[in-house]
Parts: sequence; structure tokens; C-alpha cells
Amino acid sequence: MSEVSFRAFHRVMLLVEVLLSGTCMGILYAGFRSIPGDKKGKLKTGSMVFLVYGGVFFLFTTPEGMGWLHMVFIVVLLGAAAGKLHVERRLALLLSVIFFSVKSLSMMIMRSVDFWLNEYFLRDVRTPEEVFLRAAWNYAFGFASQFLLFVLMLLGVGRQLGKTESTLSVKTLCFLLWPPVAAILFVNVILRLLVVDKEGVAFWLYEEFPVFLGIVPLIAASFYGGILAVIAVCRKMTFMEEERRKAAVREQQVRAMKERLKEAGELYDSLRSMGHEMRNHLANLMGIMEHGSREDLRGYLARMSEGMEEYSFPIHTGNLITDVIVNRRAREAAGAGVCFHSVFRFPSSGGYDPYDVGIILSNLLENALEACAEQQGDGRFVSLSGRREKKFFLIQVKNSCKGRPVFGKDGLPLSTKKAVPGSLAAHGIGLSNVRREAEKYLGDMDIRTEDGIFCVAVLLQEREEKWCEAGRSR
Repeated sequence: MSEVSFRAFHRVMLLVEVLLSGTCMGILYAGFRSIPGDKKGKLKTGSMVFLVYGGVFFLFTTPEGMGWLHMVFIVVLLGAAAGKLHVERRLALLLSVIFFSVKSLSMMIMRSVDFWLNEYFLRDVRTPEEVFLRAAWNYAFGFASQFLLFVLMLLGVGRQLGKTESTLSVKTLCFLLWPPVAAILFVNVILRLLVVDKEGVAFWLYEEFPVFLGIVPLIAASFYGGILAVIAVCRKMTFMEEERRKAAVREQQVRAMKERLKEAGELYDSLRSMGHEMRNHLANLMGIMEHGSREDLRGYLARMSEGMEEYSFPIHTGNLITDVIVNRRAREAAGAGVCFHSVFRFPSSGGYDPYDVGIILSNLLENALEACAEQQGDGRFVSLSGRREKKFFLIQVKNSCKGRPVFGKDGLPLSTKKAVPGSLAAHGIGLSNVRREAEKYLGDMDIRTEDGIFCVAVLLQEREEKWCEAGRSR
């Protein structure tokens, strides 16, 4: 092989490297698209990332290939285009930095192998043509090995990142960026030290200090392990924080239901004492009928009706807790001009904890009313049903909706609520609490949308009454 042929081969291999690396980066971004399940959308995201990666390389060519300039331009451009890529901006920054850090670390690990391969391929060469030919084989083998290692390392990081929340706080982002940024800096420092000029003679650092053949790859592997460890710790911290928030929301809901239950108990006590007041009302009515006018009688009856309205529970579910929740939501619906219909009946078997069922109803009806509040005009409705079939209890809530909801990776609709400081429900964790309650009863939750109707069905399996009593005592 001549020198000209070797140079052409080297340029072709650089082009292949750019194409393969751009493809890998596109696949990485497509996997973290904020709208999962959309194959065309994933293809569009991956293609845009590929074009940015390849375009930057061809517009800003350097003898060394992908250098600092390319890296900075790609990170900036992908961050600016994060909205069109449907990837959260901070997550896009994290993905780009992690991609380049893994690429750099895989290259650094293989440099030691490449040193030994170079010694092997160039052994006993006699002609320049043979030198270029073996150098080409060495380059091809080293490139294939490095790319395979890079893909495996990127898959490992992608799997760790797979369950990371798409919305990252600044604190979490800085925590996750520290190891990959440090890895990139480490690799660039070592690359500048690999070839040393000593008294006009260039030589490899590995030739002067052979111990670095093992130390450098070990440090690079440690950086990679650090990246994985930090991601795992961050995931664990995020999971614990989410569990704490869910527990806090559930505790708030149970506390609110207990307060409503106390209010309902006071209400029933008031109803029992109304017998005495009714005698006074009857006496007043008799006096008005004898000495007053018809208008006086009508006004007195109207005031009595208004006073009795707050003591009424028009919807009877068969349980005091669910009575309070359903009637409260029904009054909210009436106040908002939303048609509310209920055929819910709490099962009398004793195999269902009223507080658990109350949490399910409270979350589902709250979400349904919020969806109706986003609509305008007539036709807004909320429908609640609950029926028992043998050992199962099916709760179903339907409501009118505007458009089609977007579902997240957990199979739940992404919340349209705006985060309010101090508001635990602002992150759309109501349905996750419903799913958790269903799982306690070995049940499940199903969500469907069709023809402008959003439907959530929760299936619960009856438990032993003693078990429920134990759960209530805790």
C-alpha cells in the first residue's frame, strides 16, 4: 500500500467513525424523547442529532478529527434545539457530555491496546509499502475494537440513565455532570502527554514509563465506574424523594378525609339536634300563617331551605367517608357548571378499607374536575361508578377532555399542572397514588381515551376483613 492509498484509507475511516458515532448519539437521544411510543418521532429526533453531529464535523474539519471545537459546537447546538428534539434542555446537556466522556474514555482504554498492536503489526517489516499496509490493518482493528467497547459502555450508561427523570434540577444536573466532565478533562490531559518531545526526538509516554500502560486504562475505567455510580446514587435519591412526596400526599389526603369525617360526624349530631329546632320552626310557621302574609311565609320557608342545604347529602354511597368525598366533589362540579353523575356504592363485604377507596376517589375525581376546568362551553361532565362483582370491586371515572393526553414512560399521563412552590400535587403524582392503592389489593388501573372522553378504571380484589382492620389500626 502506498502513502497516498493509506491517507485515503485514513480519511475513509474517519468518515466511517463520524457516521457511526453520529448514529449512536442519535439513538441515545431518541431513547430519551419526552414523548415515548412514537416511532416516527424517535426517528426524527435521531436523524436531527445525526445531522448536527455530522454537519459540525464537515463544517469544522481539523487534522485531529473530533476535537474540542466539535464537542463544544455539538453540545451547544443540541442544547439550543432541545425543544425541537423533544428532549428537556438540561437532559440534552447531560446526554451530550456523557456521550463525549464515554467516547473519550473508550479511546483512552484502547490506547494501551493500540500500543501493543502497533508493536505487533509493525514487527519485521522491510518495505514502506508493507509498513503502510500493516499500519492500515492496525488502524482498522483498533478502530473496530474501540468502537465495540464504546458501544458497550454507552449501552451501560444508557441503561442506568433509562429511569432517570426527564426534568432535572440544576443541583441534580451539576451532580451528574461532575464525573463525565472530569473524565473529559483527564483524557485530554493524558492525550497531550502520550507523545513527548525530548531533545528533538518524539517518543511515546508508554515507552518511557511502561507502568502507564496499565495505570491509564485503570483510571479511565474508574472514571466510567464513577459515572455509573453517580447516576445510580442520583436515581436512588430521586426515587426516595418521590416516595417521600407520595407518602406526604397520601398522608395529607388521609388527614383531610379524617377531618371531613369529623365534620360529617358533627353534621349528623347537628341533624339529631334539629328536632328541637323544628318545633320552634313549626310554631313560627303557625304564627305566620295566622297573622302574616303569604310572602312572609314564602320568605321564611326559603331561609329554612337555605339553612338545611348545608346539612344535605344528596348522594348516598353506603359509607360515611365516601359520602363526604363524593358529595364534596359533586358540589364543586355544580359550582363549576359541570354535570356530575354517580352510581357508586361502597361494598358491604368489609374487604375494602374506606380510607384506601377514599384516596382513589379523591384523586380520580380531582383530576376529572381539573380536566373539565380546562374546557369551555357545554358538554362538560364527570361520571362515577362503582360496582362489585364477586370478589372484585370496579371503580370507574369518566370525564370530558380536551385533546389527547401525552403519556410518560410509566404509562401515566403527563401532568398539565404547573408546579407551585409548596404544592405536593403539582407534579401529577395523584394517579401514581391510585395505582399504588390498587396494587395493595392485587388490582390494576387502566387508562383509556376515546372520542373526547377520558376514562380511568381501577379494579380491586377483595381482601380478608381482618387484614383490612389491621391496616386501619396502623
